[in-house]
Amino acid sequence: MYTNLEKLKDNVYELQIDQEPGTCLKIFTYIALYCNYMKINNVTQSKGTLVDNSTIYYFNVTIEADRADVRKLVDYLHE
Repeated sequence: MYTNLEKLKDNVYELQIDQEPGTCLKIFTYIALYCNYMKINNVTQSKGTLVDNSTIYYFNVTIEADRADVRKLVDYLHE
């Protein structure tokens, strides 16, 4: 699973993650179970082209939380 994390400003991060079945469900489950203060400000979709000219789709999720908690979310998504 591909993820990219970018800091937008203090305690606001954009997480770009592969669009796979269940990805959004995993994000919201994590927040509900482990980190319910985390805020999702925006979810958008983008796409990229791979070397073989195939298309891959991503979710871009803007999250308001401490960096350590966002990193824990990323680790959870990779499980």
